[in-house]
Amino acid sequence: MKLKQYKISSQLLISIFVQVFFLIVIGIISLMHATDLHNQTKKLYTHPMAVRIAINALQNDITTMRLGTRDMMLATTEDEESAAEEIIAKANADAILQFQVLKSKYLGPPGDINEAFDAFNAWSALLYHNNSSVKADRSKVHEVKDRVKATGRSGQLRGIMYSKIETINKTSAENSEVLFRNSEKLKQQLNFELYILLFIILTVTITLNYNLLHSIRKSINALTLVAQKFKNGDMSARSNVHTNNEFSLLSETFNELASKIQQNVHIGGLEKQLASGMLRETNAKDFFVEMLPLMANLTNSQIAAVYLLNNETNSYELFHSVGMTKDSILNFSAENPEGEFAMCVITRKIQKISKIPHDTDFTFQTVSGNIIPREIITIPLLVDETVVGVISLASVRKYSDTAEILIYNIHNTLNARVEGVLAYRQLQKFSVRLEQQSCELEEQNKMLEAQKDKLNELNQMKTSFLSNMSHELRTPLNSIIALSGLLNRNLKNQIDDELYSYLPVIERNGKHLLTIINDILDFSRVESGRETISYSRINPQQIIRELCETLQPIASEKNISLNVTIPEEIDEMITDEKKFRHIMQNLIANALKFTNEGKVEITLIPHKNSIQIDVSDTGIGIQTEHLVHIFDEFSQADSSTSRRFGGTGLGLAIARKYARLLGGDITVQSVPEVGSIFTLFLESAEI
Repeated sequence: MKLKQYKISSQLLISIFVQVFFLIVIGIISLMHATDLHNQTKKLYTHPMAVRIAINALQNDITTMRLGTRDMMLATTEDEESAAEEIIAKANADAILQFQVLKSKYLGPPGDINEAFDAFNAWSALLYHNNSSVKADRSKVHEVKDRVKATGRSGQLRGIMYSKIETINKTSAENSEVLFRNSEKLKQQLNFELYILLFIILTVTITLNYNLLHSIRKSINALTLVAQKFKNGDMSARSNVHTNNEFSLLSETFNELASKIQQNVHIGGLEKQLASGMLRETNAKDFFVEMLPLMANLTNSQIAAVYLLNNETNSYELFHSVGMTKDSILNFSAENPEGEFAMCVITRKIQKISKIPHDTDFTFQTVSGNIIPREIITIPLLVDETVVGVISLASVRKYSDTAEILIYNIHNTLNARVEGVLAYRQLQKFSVRLEQQSCELEEQNKMLEAQKDKLNELNQMKTSFLSNMSHELRTPLNSIIALSGLLNRNLKNQIDDELYSYLPVIERNGKHLLTIINDILDFSRVESGRETISYSRINPQQIIRELCETLQPIASEKNISLNVTIPEEIDEMITDEKKFRHIMQNLIANALKFTNEGKVEITLIPHKNSIQIDVSDTGIGIQTEHLVHIFDEFSQADSSTSRRFGGTGLGLAIARKYARLLGGDITVQSVPEVGSIFTLFLESAEI
């Protein structure tokens, strides 16, 4: 859309201009009349009002002079006379000033002021004469009183003076009335002119605004109707509002927006078709057989081809095409791409070649002959930023904007779907390989199964042999131990001491050999699955203390401290007493066996329905690499340990197997040359 400069509606401009014009006219008229009113007020204030003020002041001065004359006649001392004279003098001086004000402010005939001033001077002169007579001779007071009466000479002059002053006062009042009437006329004229102007402004404004509103409503209704049609699904609805104001621009904007939306909806429908086509097939061949004709049809392309990367040859090979003959099929190098593939593979972005000349090498052989495309669009197929394929579309006409937008919009979706299709293709290849390997593994499994059965049979034979041998060896060993004990007791002091010293060695080695045979017998029973569990209620505290008492001589002989930490009150538990005793005896005996100095400590920690027993020692410890094998049968830390301390390596293996038969387990923690901690976890069984 080309940007246009906004312009104000002509009707709105006229309305604004008219209103501003009338506001200016009202302002000018109001200013003129306000000036006239100000002049009238100023004239009223500076002339009639000033005259009235001066007359009031003059009358007050005359009254003051008369009162001074009275004080003069009543004075009894010179001071009182002097005070009266001073009052009269001040009032007389102020009266003269007031006459000067009247001369400058009076709007009536000047003769009125002169006559009044002459009358004042005549009365004032007689007043001074009377005061001087009284001051010179107090006996003339009565004579002066007669003169100041209304019928006396002074009273007559005073009457003439008041008459002249009243004439001035009356004339001033008349002037004030005239000025007031003029102000009233100005007010009425201003109000009339303002009413007329307001009426004209309202009439013009209402007319202009009505026309403007009608034009706006007409344009808005037209735009609203079109928008409603567009909302209801009529994508072809367009506005035909053409005015000289902003609504024309709004109409054009709406039409362009509607066209964009219609185009987007159309493209969305095309994308939906492509997406549906992408989802229909999973096999690579079927996928591109479905997709290429659909893409060619929706973009109005005459030729469509897809090239996939062959990692073995490092080239893009034609996988499927539409509209091409076999003679035009070429492969392209992935290492040094050429032609329309070059920029597409290098930039990994969609490329378009336009305005292809007629003498170009870009020709395609079709069943109808060679064609020269006008435009070619090359689409890279990306998997993890690697171009695994390229789709090439060619058209004998210029591609529309819709076709280009469609290609760009579906590019990411196409990449994701191609990634899945190629992954499925790889899975198919792997599936064939796996099927072959599966057959091989099946044969191997059969062989392993046969070997397993043979090993189980051999293992069973081994277990039976060990069990039988143990039974066969126990009887003579018990006889050897019994006879060596009997000889040890009966031949003391009867044979040579050196020969006698061999008897305890025979008995001790016999017992040791019997222990080994018993371990082998126990292990063979567990391995063969013939071991049974006999549950009973036991007291772990009592059993542990009994074992410690039994093994205390070994600790004392090695000068090792054997400590037991068990709560005073501990609940009984249900388990196999014999196996529990065997486990604890093995753990404590092992700790004493591999400890040369320090201590062995047994700690019982009760839990709800279970117990934890820690057997810690300060012995030789176990290397970290041997911890994983410490519970294996016939295994000890290393060969040197076996040589130093002896044993078959079955004790811990049997102990852990017993613990697991009872629903528990044994763990170990160890630091070489510091010591070890074997922990038995055992739950109470439910009978």
